[in-house]
Amino acid sequence: MNTKTKSAILLLVTLVIGIISGVLGSRLYLQHRMQKFRAERGERGERFFRQRIEQLIMPTPDQSAALDSIFNKFQPQFIELNIQFRNESKSLLDSLHKQLEPVLTKEQLETLNERRRMRPFGRPFGRGDENPMMGKPLRQRFRPGNKPGPPPETPPQH
Repeated sequence: MNTKTKSAILLLVTLVIGIISGVLGSRLYLQHRMQKFRAERGERGERFFRQRIEQLIMPTPDQSAALDSIFNKFQPQFIELNIQFRNESKSLLDSLHKQLEPVLTKEQLETLNERRRMRPFGRPFGRGDENPMMGKPLRQRFRPGNKPGPPPETPPQH
């Protein structure tokens, strides 16, 4: 083999190793981030609720210590209530969809099922009307014919 062939093979092998290590490294990084997100997800709601209360009452440092124990006492109950609410909401939505099936057309059912697959309770959080997964505004995506309608009329003010 001549030098050019050896150099080309070495360059190609280096490129392939770089691509493989990049793919594996990004996968490991994403798994780590998802685990961290899942671990923090339960704490976020409780932290937000607590921060809002603390902003409202402006506790002293002594009161903050007492608030810690009170919030820790109620946290499991709020978590259980949240899980119960989600389960009951899902059950209620399932019942609603079962009763809608005989009334709706095939296209309407497809639209409804597409919406359910996207997110069970509506829009993605923090994204406004834009769904980054679909790349289309949500309000227009699920309107019949995907055509935006006229803006709603505002009631006359007296």
